[in-house]
Amino acid sequence: MLELVLVLADELKARIAAQIRTYGSAAHVPSAMFHVDKIACTLGGEEQELPVRKPLLALLLAKWLVRAPLPIGRT
Repeated sequence: MLELVLVLADELKARIAAQIRTYGSAAHVPSAMFHVDKIACTLGGEEQELPVRKPLLALLLAKWLVRAPLPIGRT
């Protein structure tokens, strides 16, 4: 089965960032934006960010560990 991977265009990312800066705060502009098909919701209908955020953080951590292994057993 082929998976369609959608990448946000730079123009769209810039428009989203501009809207956040205009109607919110520059501090809330994310450093990275990703397309996701669905966001997990609670029974009450509230969106949850952790089911999306945790796998991304795990990937970042894995990349960091590969680049900077812990000095175990070194004195």
